[in-house]
Amino acid sequence: MNLINVIHNILCGPIFILLLLGIGLFFTIYLKFPQIRLMPKSIKLLLGIDKSSGSKKGDTSAFQALATSLGGSIGVGCIAGTGVAINIGGPSSIFWMIITTFLGMATKFVEVTLCHKYRKKLPDGSISGTPMHFLKEQLNMPKLAIIMALATIATSIFNNLPQVNSIAKAFYFSFNINEIITGLILSIAIFIIIVGGIKRIGALAEKLIPIMTLIFLILSLASILANYNNIIPALKLMFVNPFKGSAALGGFLGASINMTMIQGVNRGYYTNDAGSGASGIAHAASEEENSYNEGVFSIIEPFLCTAIMCSLTALVIIASNTWNTKYVNKLDKNNIIFLKDLYSEDKKEDIVKLSNFINNNDNLPLLNSVINIENGKIENQSFSVVSNRSIAKDLRFYLKDNDSYNGSLTIKNGKIEKLNKEVIIKGKTLLTGIGPVTKALEKSIFSKWGPYLMNICILLFGITTIIAWYYYGDRGLVFLGLRKKGLFYFKIIFTILLFLGSIIDTTTLWKFCDIVYAIMAIPNLIGLFKLRKIIKNIMINKGK
Repeated sequence: MNLINVIHNILCGPIFILLLLGIGLFFTIYLKFPQIRLMPKSIKLLLGIDKSSGSKKGDTSAFQALATSLGGSIGVGCIAGTGVAINIGGPSSIFWMIITTFLGMATKFVEVTLCHKYRKKLPDGSISGTPMHFLKEQLNMPKLAIIMALATIATSIFNNLPQVNSIAKAFYFSFNINEIITGLILSIAIFIIIVGGIKRIGALAEKLIPIMTLIFLILSLASILANYNNIIPALKLMFVNPFKGSAALGGFLGASINMTMIQGVNRGYYTNDAGSGASGIAHAASEEENSYNEGVFSIIEPFLCTAIMCSLTALVIIASNTWNTKYVNKLDKNNIIFLKDLYSEDKKEDIVKLSNFINNNDNLPLLNSVINIENGKIENQSFSVVSNRSIAKDLRFYLKDNDSYNGSLTIKNGKIEKLNKEVIIKGKTLLTGIGPVTKALEKSIFSKWGPYLMNICILLFGITTIIAWYYYGDRGLVFLGLRKKGLFYFKIIFTILLFLGSIIDTTTLWKFCDIVYAIMAIPNLIGLFKLRKIIKNIMINKGK
């Protein structure tokens, strides 16, 4: 765990943020704000007012390519990712998500245009266009291309594990369906879909994305309107003083500016893919002949994903106050820290100590003890328990059949060392991921059915994300030389790992996902910068 934290801090910290935002800012200025100038044309292409010049040489229609790309970014990451960003970085992290998105729109235009321009027709007749191709063939950087290909394959797997995990937890939370059952059914369904290749993936994404987006918008607006008195205060929390981090409020212990910015940028990048090169892989399969048009078409993606979907999700969470309110929650055993001393959220000095402990890794005395549990409760608790970046209250220990647990709990260096695997721990903590959204919908006019509809929506979002990212990994393997037999084995391995994702600790998953995502982006960003003159020429000539 400590090693992952160290790697995460190096690869996903200030240096990566500067590189990601720096490239986006460079192309914003170098291409004279394409995200603003070309947005009207992007909207016209989306609505079919400005007809594309499809040549029928690709594997999917332009809209299917857009839907596939949107499916890879507008999925659970928009909802659960926003919940994670607020839980860790506070409301101010949304400001940094939007800044990342604005600059990312320029990056997205560049990477999609170049992937489309340098796409190739493979021996099996399919189309493949990836950043790896222009790194190797246009820039003569084969080693960097191989690194990116491997990172793309890793990201296609690890990017999907939080998706499955979020879906499994949502269905357990709302329908009391065991995570293993959800993971098994979902994995089998995904395998059936990905066997059909990009044509089946594009056709499914084309149908699901508009429906899911409409349902999401209706549910979100209903929740926001139900809390209309809190809209202005919520916007203030998001956009006032973003350079000061997020202050402690309610059960939220506060976040430093460093934590707020890192979470906002990483989650913004995670939700719109701009800079990773992934969207370019989907768009390269389009039937559209003009690379410039395809690039323009893609500009609207980050806007839809983050500026609209994530911002609405943030308003739902913050306006309803579910972000800083504690609820009974099933806790990950690996995500619980036992502190030796007893702290109170009512004492300012205790909040400062806990905030520094969570945000800056300042040391606090950790518990080393054997705790007795009777009838599912800890007797004579004289210590504090931290989970989901909050003080956990009213801990209860159950067996899988909901009988109260009686026994002992060995704590070493603040972590649970020995505990029966059948024991389930519940307690009042802040919610993260999808949890605060689900709770917020209970306060809307859809109080009875809203959470269930949202979970179904999340399921469909998750499916489109998973299948899109499978395709990206598939193209990475094709670049490395794997063909039909090797790709079939990858499908099997991919499906098995999806199932395992339903039961793995989410805290580690999100961090590991950030790591492989960053490794995937760095070669792509280098390649985009080196091909800046090419993209400038394409833009001047509009791809002709």
